Amino acid sequence: MPDHVHILATPLEASPGEWYALPEIMRRVKGRAAYEVNKLRGRQGSLWLTESYDRIVRSSQDFDEKFLYIQGNAGVKRLTGSLDEYDGFCLSG
Repeated sequence: MPDHVHILATPLEASPGEWYALPEIMRRVKGRAAYEVNKLRGRQGSLWLTESYDRIVRSSQDFDEKFLYIQGNAGVKRLTGSLDEYDGFCLSG
């Protein structure tokens, strides 16, 4: 997306039975992304707005709804006509 990011992911286990917490995951993702974007632009400082919509998906129905929203959002922004034409969508298992 040109003005925001969608991530639909499953956290890794930090240790047996313990998963990385959403705030820690987002801190790392946003920190690394800000570092790389600023490096490419030759800038320093904050990249992300303080507002975010970080949520935990707790059911397969909720997952499906979020997945379809993300897929459709690329079409609304006219980035793609179909999922397979959008290189910003990565499915891995």
